[in-house]
Amino acid sequence: MAEASPQLQYDDIGNGTSMSRHENNSSTSIPLRYIDPNFSLTIEDIKHLRDDDLVDRIHRKKLHLVLDLDHTLIHSVPLSKTLSEKKEVLKAMHGFHVTSDDYFLVKLRPGVQEFLEQAKTMFDLSIYTMGSRGYANKMADLLMSKVHYSSRFTWVIGREDCLNELQKGLDIVLSHENVVLIVDDKKEIWAESCKKNIIEIGKYRCYENQAKDDKELARVLRILREVHNVFYESDFESLNGEEKYSARDVRQILERVQNKEEDLCLDDCSESKEKLGESQMGK
Repeated sequence: MAEASPQLQYDDIGNGTSMSRHENNSSTSIPLRYIDPNFSLTIEDIKHLRDDDLVDRIHRKKLHLVLDLDHTLIHSVPLSKTLSEKKEVLKAMHGFHVTSDDYFLVKLRPGVQEFLEQAKTMFDLSIYTMGSRGYANKMADLLMSKVHYSSRFTWVIGREDCLNELQKGLDIVLSHENVVLIVDDKKEIWAESCKKNIIEIGKYRCYENQAKDDKELARVLRILREVHNVFYESDFESLNGEEKYSARDVRQILERVQNKEEDLCLDDCSESKEKLGESQMGK
């Protein structure tokens, strides 16, 4: 299936060819306001759509990556608060209006362009932020304008779209949780059921001294690549392929990959201490 399949799914929803509105349905419906302010689907319909998404995703060998914005991919500050910021930092920030009342200055995290370009080869990318939808769409446009080839985010979700205004959840994301990874600097903002999907990234603040040397996106990209490779390590088989891959779970793979990374970090730290001790003894 072509790369444009997420758009085909959106068109199907909008035209009612595979899903329908449930304004007067007695079944429990979940509002999907990021698609349309008045649009909702029953839990059963969402499951069917996720099943279709899984088949398509397996065919394309893609997973779904949900990305936070602030302090994960960017650092943005309202213009009204910038007087206390360092002038050299502000010069490198992109400024734009979000609404007629708000003006933000934005600094992209080091490595964000390469991160998005590389991640896009393995994942469909979505934005999920506790910022407003208008803010989220502006930031999404800014980020994709830096990618070298034409692309877009599959979904852009803002705080108005959340079922709980104080918490993010995958209940409104149209992919099964076993194929979704999340990158966020705030693990605690997510529902408990989503915690195993999360790769927690260090908070990015562009005015801190170490900000220029920030390599967190490169670290996260290594984890994403390994999870993707393990998930799809076997050659795709058209016969019963969906069953084979639907039994796999990125959460289990992520746990193993992150444990492996922690062990490597501990080994590197031990090796560095040994070399330092040998160096001091030689003096």
